[in-house]
Amino acid sequence: MKDHEEHVINLGPHNLVLIRAEKGYIMCGLLNIDAAEKLGHAACMVTGVKTAEDARKAEVKACTSKARELGVREGMTGEQALKMLNSKDFHRSRRMFCIHDGEVLVAPLHTLMSHKEWFTSMGLEGEKTIESDVRGFADDRGLFFYRGKKFNTTREDEETLIKHLQEIQLKLNLPDDTQVHAGVKPTGETRYPPKKKLGTIGKLKQLYS
Repeated sequence: MKDHEEHVINLGPHNLVLIRAEKGYIMCGLLNIDAAEKLGHAACMVTGVKTAEDARKAEVKACTSKARELGVREGMTGEQALKMLNSKDFHRSRRMFCIHDGEVLVAPLHTLMSHKEWFTSMGLEGEKTIESDVRGFADDRGLFFYRGKKFNTTREDEETLIKHLQEIQLKLNLPDDTQVHAGVKPTGETRYPPKKKLGTIGKLKQLYS
């Protein structure tokens, strides 16, 4: 059973191709990526395609900021982008958090929202909060944190995380042997790999207590 819908419309010498996924869509060059951006859609564009199979194999030429939040990047294949746009299970399994104005906030359990969507739902400025606040999530691999659209961390960000580590551990119900990762590397996979491993929660608490 497919986790997406494929639409191909014959328009004479050209076909209009669109693949609709859980959280966005892949479109051919006949559609307007700028309009998708203005509408707040998670969309990416491939060109020179006649079929849905072509679109899955083609290189992503452009994508909206909403698609970028889900991990889509120019240069990946349509198939890789489709995984990002269908990352339903990953979003449901992770627990998001952020450190805002010195307070640890935790997103609702099993939410499908991105950090930006969650910030907006709380009345915060999504784009501004993405850049200003340390945020992250916990999944079966450990605790991840970062700041900004490039998912980087600074020494100051690490200090902020460590300062609030015990509160994060309590709110997310994490054991002491949970690995803490600083930053993630955007790749073609649904679950980004970490940039840097800091150690377990237990060891970090001992080091900085």
